Amino acid sequence: MTISANPKYMPGDRVQFLNNGKVVTGTIYGIDHKTSFLCPDGFSYKVLSDYMLYQHVNENRLVEM
Repeated sequence: MTISANPKYMPGDRVQFLNNGKVVTGTIYGIDHKTSFLCPDGFSYKVLSDYMLYQHVNENRLVEM
């Protein structure tokens, strides 16, 4: 797997991902720069959806809207 130098998504981007069988639509709130042990070979994100903040969402789980 190739590690990109820059994240694919930026704060403010609208994205979707699957969480426990449900599609979650939200906005990128923050980026973890390769610091998450859950995502050692890429970026993970904080995604704000309505009132819920999802943390450590791996980049490969996201789809841009």
